[in-house]
Amino acid sequence: MRFGANMNDPHKSIDLNGWKTKRYLVQMEWNSVVVAGQSRVVRSIPFRPKIEKKKTKSVEKRRTGRPRRFTEHEERWIVRKITYNPKTGAVKLTLKAQQRFNKSANSETVRNILRKYNFHGRVARRKPFLSKAHRRARLEFAKSCIKKPPEFWNSVLFVDESKYNFFESDGKQMVWRKPNSEVEMKSLTSSGGGSQMVWSCMSAVGVGNLRFIDGMMDGSVLIL
Repeated sequence: MRFGANMNDPHKSIDLNGWKTKRYLVQMEWNSVVVAGQSRVVRSIPFRPKIEKKKTKSVEKRRTGRPRRFTEHEERWIVRKITYNPKTGAVKLTLKAQQRFNKSANSETVRNILRKYNFHGRVARRKPFLSKAHRRARLEFAKSCIKKPPEFWNSVLFVDESKYNFFESDGKQMVWRKPNSEVEMKSLTSSGGGSQMVWSCMSAVGVGNLRFIDGMMDGSVLIL
């Protein structure tokens, strides 16, 4: 359906079938009776945008569905928090977001935001016992021993200790992380407290005795 954009100029016309055209007519404050008569449509059709304008103070077409809770800027803030501390739970992170942005939200909304940015809840891997200094020292030791003869290893004593729980594990620590990032330091969890520490050694001759350690591990315990 075509209609003249100017009453005195019938050569200029626009299509009345689209919502944008009706919105334009309302913004130009054209009379709905005239629009309906010239376009040969029911009066209520061009009048609907006017009703919408009175209700919402706008002629923009309303979107379907529930509006988003957080803006993109607020979602990036949530992602930065979980990147800084991946062990933060979704419930705790939701409370922080509510306090900062003064918005009520469900923890599932925060989980959906994290999944949107490719973060997923996983069980954290156990952190290795070695610190950066330990790894650096052992790497230097390994490089210095690459060309050692077999006789050298006959005089080397390897020692190690380990912890065993009496009843059950220390529990699982959940962490939010991206795929293939399970061994990053932030995605790891500590090995937990102690139940019973044991110590032993081995050499080219054989395996040493198993020792139970009470208290802290120090140099005096290394005496066989």
